[in-house]
Amino acid sequence: MTHVMFDQQLSVSTMNVINNETTTIINQFIQVIAQQHLQKVIDEKQKILHNRDKFEKPLSVDTIITSIENRQINMIQRTQYNIEQQLKTLLVNSYSSA
Repeated sequence: MTHVMFDQQLSVSTMNVINNETTTIINQFIQVIAQQHLQKVIDEKQKILHNRDKFEKPLSVDTIITSIENRQINMIQRTQYNIEQQLKTLLVNSYSSA
């Protein structure tokens, strides 16, 4: 009887370790995706700043930069949300089939 109880505790402990490792991997993946999006935004922002003198209306450049920054935040949040939803679906399906 104690052998079964030990096996159950070991199983719960193993699942906790797997869950922690999975969470770490998910967080790292989200960070990589967010960093890639951030780099794209930084590159585009630099292009606009370097060409600022070519614009007839400098105020419009500020508006564009603000829009890019707002879009950057939105892209990161949306990507994080999408990844989290997909991973939740995958994890629920993998646990229910186990």
